Parts: sequence; structure tokens; C-alpha cells
Amino acid sequence: MLVAKINGVTFKHALPQNVAKKMCQEIETARVLTNTARVLLTDNVAAGDKIGEKTARKLLLSRRESWLTSLIAANARLPLQRRATLDRCLKLAAGPVPWGQSREKVSVRARLKPSGGVRAIYNFGLEHRARQHSINGVMGGYHHPRPFQLQGHYKAITRTRALLTSGFTYVASLDVTNFFGSFEFEKLAPELPLPVEVVKHAVVGRQLRIVLDRSTETKHSYHLPALHQQDLVSFHRTFVNMGLCSMGTKADETLKVLSDALREECKKISAAHKANIYLSGTSMGIRTERSGKKIVSADQEDQWEYTIERPRSSKSKRRYMIKLTIKLSNFTG
Repeated sequence: MLVAKINGVTFKHALPQNVAKKMCQEIETARVLTNTARVLLTDNVAAGDKIGEKTARKLLLSRRESWLTSLIAANARLPLQRRATLDRCLKLAAGPVPWGQSREKVSVRARLKPSGGVRAIYNFGLEHRARQHSINGVMGGYHHPRPFQLQGHYKAITRTRALLTSGFTYVASLDVTNFFGSFEFEKLAPELPLPVEVVKHAVVGRQLRIVLDRSTETKHSYHLPALHQQDLVSFHRTFVNMGLCSMGTKADETLKVLSDALREECKKISAAHKANIYLSGTSMGIRTERSGKKIVSADQEDQWEYTIERPRSSKSKRRYMIKLTIKLSNFTG
């Protein structure tokens, strides 16, 4: 097969060279128009222009140019061996934007959680991935994820190294129990700047055509032999599907309230225990300036609990370990 370069990404195709060149030009034009619509949406949201906001949303969700841009962008993120051909992208873009029930099958596998229970991991196809890219384009006009959100592991590692160099040697993580499972379609739909049909089929996935993946078990992801496909059909309809890229934005927006409260708690701990605490997103770096005793603070409304633990021996050169435990008593998302 022949290949074409689009924004530096290789796409295989079986098109005549002149047709492929024309399509690449059309894709670039569509990308520019889509980016313009996204900027327009952001500006209208900031200005409080509801009519302009609605118009920009419609452009992003219903125009063929936006759908073509999302198909190309979503496909480009896949490894070359899994990347669909340019022919397939153009074929999908030729039809209407499929915001209704998709006919594309979704591979799903079950994974046991360390804390117990089952997590369903979804492997979406090109159509579903493109729909998520379109949703992210709309969500980006209302909320901009903070550092580490939707930026990948490498940027997080770079930032962590910078913190270690500056003296932040302790890390604490924030984990919300059943976070994605707390979202319900009836309550989520009014909160999102998206049509109800889009939330129902592309965000919550009430009518996904799933296929149970029983591929080779691995050390980190193994399948449950007793789990029937019908169990997953019932399971996935009760919550937001894991693997939806648009939910990273919604998750960050939801956790912002929680993180802001945590920042205030960190300031109190810094003042009381002379510890410098850095909080970014849902992770923290903690630098201590004083150690030597065990400190256990009382819970505040059963929400937060902090401890500083001693090293294994008094002769140990290892610095004191700080352990942060966060309790979420009545968090509903």
C-alpha cells in the first residue's frame, strides 16, 4: 500500500496519488476550520454569548469538517500497526456524524481491582475514538485540564524530576473510590454542554455493542473465567466507561473542588508541622523541614487523615516517610 503524511503521521492508503494529495489538502482545510470553531467556542463562553456558544457547539458536533478532523486525529494517536487506513477514515467521514447508537463493536475485558471488585477495560474502535475526540473539543471550551491531565506520562515524569531536584522528596496520591461508577446518565446529562443523545451514546454508552475479550492473560491484566458476556453488558450500563478520553476533562473538573479543599488543608499542615507541601492535580510532592516524632492529626469531618511515620531504626539514614490517607465520606461527584 502507498503512504501519505498528515501532520507528520503516516497513513497507509490505496488511493491514486492525485486523489490522496487532494484529500490531504481537504483534511488540512478541515483541521483549520475545526480549530477556528474551537477558538470561537472558547471566546463565546468567556464572553457569556449563549447564541454564539450554541452555534460553535453545533459546528463542532455536526459539521463534516469537524468529524473528518476528529477521525484523522483519533486515528493518528494509534500505533501504526493498529492505525486504520486513510481510505477508511474518508469512508467514515463521507456519512453523517454518528451520534446515535453505533454499530461498531467494542472489545471489553475484565480486570480484578486490587481492592476487590471488577473493572471493565474497553478497547474502542476508530468511530468511538473519533466521537471522543469531538466531545473533547467541545469540553475544552468550558474547562481546561490542569497539568498532568491529558498530557501523558512523560510530562508527569519531567515535572516529578523537577520537584525532586528542588527538594520535594515525598509523594502522596489521591484516589476516589468508585469515581467513574458514581456518574449517572440522568444526573450527568444536564451538567455537560452536550446534547442528550451524545451523552447517552458517546459518554455513558448505554447501547454499546460489546464483545468479550478472552485473549492471553498477562501479569497485570488477567480475565475472569467465570465472567459471562451478559454480566459485562449489565455492568457497563451502570457507569461511565473506562477509557473515554473525554472523561479525563470531566474528572479533572469534578476533582477541582476536592483539590481546592485539599490545598487549604495542606496550608494548615505546613503551618503546624513546618512542612512544605506542593499539590498539583491529584498528586502531591511533600518536602519536610522537621522530623523526629510521630504526628497524627484528627480527622476533619471524617474527610482527611494525615500521619508522619518514623523510619525503621534510629540509625537509619533514610528520611522520615510521610503517609497521607484521604477519606471521602459522602463524595457524590
